[in-house]
Amino acid sequence: MTLHTDRPNKIMSLPTVQISTELAILLAYYLSYEEKDRGYGGLMRRAADHLIYHLVSRWRTAPDPEATTVAVVQKLLPVADRTHMAKALG
Repeated sequence: MTLHTDRPNKIMSLPTVQISTELAILLAYYLSYEEKDRGYGGLMRRAADHLIYHLVSRWRTAPDPEATTVAVVQKLLPVADRTHMAKALG
């Protein structure tokens, strides 16, 4: 997964960050949760709430998904979940 670290309106010129294998595994685990408002279902509900469902749904279906922005990740992952992931990764 690639994250843009700047404003989303200048996608072509943005610096990107490759995430670590550990974070990729943690995200896969997070998406497998089946609790209400968590996991893949919760993420897709938040994407719909923020009117970016069409973008997020392509991440799963595209062979080479587009990079995303930090702002999108912040909209999709609640603060408590991001904090937990950050602590888990040290």
